[in-house]
Amino acid sequence: MSIFANEDGMVGTIMVPVKTEGTDGFDAFGKPVPQYRREAANSHLKAMGINDAETRWNCVQQMADAIGRDKPHAALEAAYRVVDVTGAYVLLAVLCASRQEPTP
Repeated sequence: MSIFANEDGMVGTIMVPVKTEGTDGFDAFGKPVPQYRREAANSHLKAMGINDAETRWNCVQQMADAIGRDKPHAALEAAYRVVDVTGAYVLLAVLCASRQEPTP
C-alpha cells in the first residue's frame, strides 16, 4: 500500500457528476465571447503597452474566435505573437471570466 493512499477510500471522492452552467471560466470555451469581454481584453492590452489599435483588436479577435471554437491553445498562440506568457494568460482569463460593468 502506498503512503499517499487515503486511509478511508471515500475521502475526496465525488459521488455524483458535477454540472456547471453559464459562460464564465471554463464554461466560456465553445461559446461566443461577448463584446464587453473583448473590450476589457483590448483595455488590458493597451495597459500592457500595446499602442497600435489594429494589433490589439486583431489579437483579441483571434483569441475570441479560438475560445468560441473551444481551442484555448490556439488562443494562447495568438496572444504570444503580441505579449509574453503572463500577458497571454491574463488575456485568456479576461476573455473567459471578466464581469460586465453595470451601466449607470
